[in-house]
Amino acid sequence: MPTAIDSSLSAFSTDLPPVERRAAIPGGFVATGGAAGIKASGRPDLAFVATATGPDGDRVPAAVAAVFTPNAFAAAPVRLSQAHLAATDPSGSGRFGWATGIISTSGCANAATGAAGDADQAAIATMLAEALAIPEIQTLLLSTGVIGTRLPIEVVRAGVGAIAPNLAASDDGLAAAAEALRTTDSVVKVA
Repeated sequence: MPTAIDSSLSAFSTDLPPVERRAAIPGGFVATGGAAGIKASGRPDLAFVATATGPDGDRVPAAVAAVFTPNAFAAAPVRLSQAHLAATDPSGSGRFGWATGIISTSGCANAATGAAGDADQAAIATMLAEALAIPEIQTLLLSTGVIGTRLPIEVVRAGVGAIAPNLAASDDGLAAAAEALRTTDSVVKVA
């Protein structure tokens, strides 16, 4: 037996417009991505997200909350990002803090690479800081891909120099970053 609510609901349209799945960059941020040569396939493998420059040309840090693996053997980018957040957060927890730039490498996780992998990750943080003219402590680093191999630092350095200047406050820039985050995924990661 229909109720008063049923008759009220029937007045609403059940035809919904199609939803386009795409990356939409939030205001105040810039992004880009491209192929640096980390992946042998030549597919995009280096992504950047940063705060936009202000009227004075400086980038302002953004508040960050992060979720990291609880694994005792976390990879070099995880440990360095936690340390950077801990240094910028008064509580020192390493889960919250301030950041201005993020770099992601795809194709090599830089995990299980020991002290050499840690040094490589620190070098990448320096590269990002220099490219964005920001303090190194305000960088976050991500890597995904093969475990047990080191990142090709000179390839990453060349990629930073070639790709970072393309940072843009556009959906296309964010889509390029999302594409560069892919490893074996069959679809681009967007939310």
